[in-house]
Amino acid sequence: MLSVSLPTLAHDFAVDGIYYNYLNKSAETVEVTYQGDSYDSFTNEYSGSVTIPTSVIYNGITYSVTSIGILAFQGCTGLTEVTIPNSITSIGGVAFSGCSGLNEVTIPNSVTEIGETAFQGCTGLTEVNYNAENCTSMGSSDYPVFRKCSNLKIINIGNKVKKIPSYAFNGCTALTSVTIPNSVNKIGSSAFEDTGWYDNQANGILYLDNCCLGYKGNKPTGTLTLKKGTRLIADEAFLLCIDLTSVTIPNSVTYIGSDAFSWTGLTEIAIPNSVTEIGEGAFYGTDWYDNQADGILYLDNCCLGYKGDRPTGELTLKKGTRLIADEAFFYCYGLTSVTIPNSVSSIGDLAFSACYGLTSVTIPNSVTSIGISQIKQASAKLNKMIEESTFRIIKI
Repeated sequence: MLSVSLPTLAHDFAVDGIYYNYLNKSAETVEVTYQGDSYDSFTNEYSGSVTIPTSVIYNGITYSVTSIGILAFQGCTGLTEVTIPNSITSIGGVAFSGCSGLNEVTIPNSVTEIGETAFQGCTGLTEVNYNAENCTSMGSSDYPVFRKCSNLKIINIGNKVKKIPSYAFNGCTALTSVTIPNSVNKIGSSAFEDTGWYDNQANGILYLDNCCLGYKGNKPTGTLTLKKGTRLIADEAFLLCIDLTSVTIPNSVTYIGSDAFSWTGLTEIAIPNSVTEIGEGAFYGTDWYDNQADGILYLDNCCLGYKGDRPTGELTLKKGTRLIADEAFFYCYGLTSVTIPNSVSSIGDLAFSACYGLTSVTIPNSVTSIGISQIKQASAKLNKMIEESTFRIIKI
């Protein structure tokens, strides 16, 4: 079932033919919405060319326009062009569904989330300029963003885009060619499945440019050697390949995706020095994992997190550790302090998120990359100090 909850309130105000709801009145943020009490109260309230402003003045107050609400433009068949500004961070589910008059859309770099079937049934849509640098969520497996966009043939991925989320372009049946810029360092699961490009690929290990997306057809078994020059392994690339017993990862790979090899038969794994980030659960449930003792979990000189009970109190990572995986210590609320050795260069996304008990963290000068929300919710004051730090000792 499509998980979009329908708003019941009328729009709060309108300016220059665009309708708005308050998101946070005290923070002075609003979202674009439809006219009236319900999304079907009016027909084609938006038509022709619509330019969404970055801010809007109402009753003498300037509000930032940060979102396009669910169903905002739904069914506006007369809409032929929409300009989405860089202030927009989210595009709601079904927001442009059925806007058959649209033929080109640009997703700006500010967008971090696009809801389910946001552009479903935009049958006139032939080209999308995708510039969202750090979008983390795009639709779902059952309800991809561009579902039933039967004429969408061109996806231009901007050269500053860092991540392509799971299911991003899933179901774009007319899409036969895709180019992944070198700026992209992560690709989510099933991002290009059920596209024309996917259908044209032979069975076997699946590569898009120098990115390994996984496989097509029968699950790989035995020994797998990824081709030289591969620079990333997508999320869930080989999930549940239970008869896969060994893998050779070339020294060009920088990212091993979340659950990339989880629940496989891997018994031994070597991580090349080129790898700078490992996704959450990348090797969970493998034969190698099952053979590890409870405690802090290391693979070569990479800290994957822990096995067994959550660590509590003081945590000191071993010398020589060079990276901490995504979500390695997520929700380890009993941790009070963390000491990171001067060999670590990368701390993964959400590595210490929801560690509410943390009061001190030692981050050495060797750290050059800290993922998103690494200590989110641990402590507002600590998080602020992390953001302002020069990667030295932090205590509160």
